[in-house]
Amino acid sequence: MNSIRSWRIRRTFRKQVAGRHKSGQAIVELALSVTFLAFLFAAAVDLGIAYKSYQTLMNATAEATTYLSVEPFAPCDGCTEQQTFAAADRKARTRFREEQGADIRGSSSTLDLDSNNVDDLGEHGWGWIEQRVLIDEADSTQIQVTGSTFAVGNSFTRTTNPDCLSRRPFDSNGRQCFIVVRSVIIYHPFAISPAVGSEMTIRAISVKPL
Repeated sequence: MNSIRSWRIRRTFRKQVAGRHKSGQAIVELALSVTFLAFLFAAAVDLGIAYKSYQTLMNATAEATTYLSVEPFAPCDGCTEQQTFAAADRKARTRFREEQGADIRGSSSTLDLDSNNVDDLGEHGWGWIEQRVLIDEADSTQIQVTGSTFAVGNSFTRTTNPDCLSRRPFDSNGRQCFIVVRSVIIYHPFAISPAVGSEMTIRAISVKPL
């Protein structure tokens, strides 16, 4: 009788130990799964914000290009040709900056291209902005038509075509001239920073005929 009772006690004890082991294993597996899922969710949010930054930059770049394609120069009394172009470029960059409004909003703003939550104009001045919102003229040899849109090559430089440099719609041979605006914004990732680094450089380009 005692041996049977002892055997039952040992069997009960083994079941209790096994149950505790399975319970602990399940908790560990759950913790690992939740951690992995949380990382995937954070990475998805991070990439989503980065894509939003690109969309914001692209919209503002298109706004500047559209303005210059309609108003390639800003006439003024006694101004040189280059001064009229510079005045138009300043207005285009202002439209670029204020595409979202006059205040910095959210994690990506065209008023804050280095993403430090300080307006670029007050922090750096127009010269710094001009280096990050580049405005150039192009001729038809530099532009590729892809469907209903235009694109330029990676080695794009300002044209030497004097008619396009003067922002005429066509050159002396009847070929189209274009306005090209290229811009850049910095995004600071959080979840994917171990893979891509502490900052991502996001670029946009827009091309429109004069």
